[in-house]
Amino acid sequence: MKTYFIFLIVLCLLSQTIYGQTPVPAGDVSGTWKLDGSPYLIEGDITVPESKVLEIEAGVIVQFQGYYRLLVLGKLLAIGEETDSIRFTPLDTTIGWRHIYLMSDGSNTDTSKLYYCIVEYGKPTGEANPGENTGGGISIEEANVIISHCLIQHNYCSGSNPISPPIGGGICVAFSDPIIEYCTIINNQAESNGGAIGLAKGCNPTITNCTLSSNSTQSEGGGITTLDFSAFTMINTIIEGSLGGSGIYFENPDLVSIDISYCCFHNNDGGSFTGEGPVGLGFVIFTNNNGDSCDMYHNIYYDPLFADPVEGDFHLGEGSPCIDAGDPEFQYDPDGSICEVGAYYFPQTGFHIEENFADNKLKCYPNPFSTRVTIEYEKAQPGISIIVINHLGQIVESVGQGYSQAVNQQYVWNALGMPAGIYFVQVRAGNEVTTRKMIKQ
Repeated sequence: MKTYFIFLIVLCLLSQTIYGQTPVPAGDVSGTWKLDGSPYLIEGDITVPESKVLEIEAGVIVQFQGYYRLLVLGKLLAIGEETDSIRFTPLDTTIGWRHIYLMSDGSNTDTSKLYYCIVEYGKPTGEANPGENTGGGISIEEANVIISHCLIQHNYCSGSNPISPPIGGGICVAFSDPIIEYCTIINNQAESNGGAIGLAKGCNPTITNCTLSSNSTQSEGGGITTLDFSAFTMINTIIEGSLGGSGIYFENPDLVSIDISYCCFHNNDGGSFTGEGPVGLGFVIFTNNNGDSCDMYHNIYYDPLFADPVEGDFHLGEGSPCIDAGDPEFQYDPDGSICEVGAYYFPQTGFHIEENFADNKLKCYPNPFSTRVTIEYEKAQPGISIIVINHLGQIVESVGQGYSQAVNQQYVWNALGMPAGIYFVQVRAGNEVTTRKMIKQ
């Protein structure tokens, strides 16, 4: 009897091990890959057909058992969560797999989305067909795509193909205008151009709040390469530690629209830029809101001071020049400060203050403001004081007790030289305290 029960326990354990592994043979795929079926073991090249959708739940592992790829002609919705990523990875990291290839003929208007995904150890190579050796992790061609909060790492593209050189060790974009935001793109390599990102065929992506570090190339642009009249907009992004090439290589700068602002460049092998970039890019002649030297586009050229890059932690460390150095027109951080440069928010303070005003009692205009703001309080009485507080809880302006000019109190605060961000004005009259938020741009 005892032996029988042991047999049942072993059988249950084996059944639990087998359950939750889903073999996926070569061919078409669609529908939903649920967490309770993970890992999904990819046993051949798979395709999401046109007009079909493949949804992948948070926490799922997609493991390629050999040198295979995921071709998306329809729509891919890989929506992970901050604490539960979706992982695309090979069984054997030495052999790798091919990549995710999001492709359309231009007629597919659906938008594929990869949120909180890890894409790693893709190794596309080839000399025959265009596109088969571009984009080590993700290749995008004539497709609508949003890549958000993803980790793209340890991918490599190679193979001599005169029609389609191996560009974009992490991501390659062609004929497309994707959104790439809050992504960490590290330790990728392209045999040709663009260690992290390769841009080709007239594409025009938007790259926002990303961190590109330790990507490499054997040609141009260890970070990003632009080819074939490609344009792009890049804001609040770090390009650091590029190997074998500059941070960004520009091929046709005079013929395309390129916007690079509020970014950080540091320690790139070939310098920050090669080719002919936008006029004034890299010429440090101004200072930003933090008082650090920058070019006319508010780009800085300092060590971003990552927390622990050796261990893969690319959060900003204490004292990083990238803290509060982002575009002040972007959404503010949860602590009320200007956004950071790079993929990660740096929490600065536990200070918190609540607004409690009525429009007819406390007015601030214009709001947002650039240099001067008028603070108007309706009641004139002895003992009124006005203070202005920054997001750290520090008083930056104070008008003392007894301030009284007219029935409608007015005070013009000149914030020249103050950093952009969120401020709070408090009008104190006796035991009454009225608070209102102001935004300096």
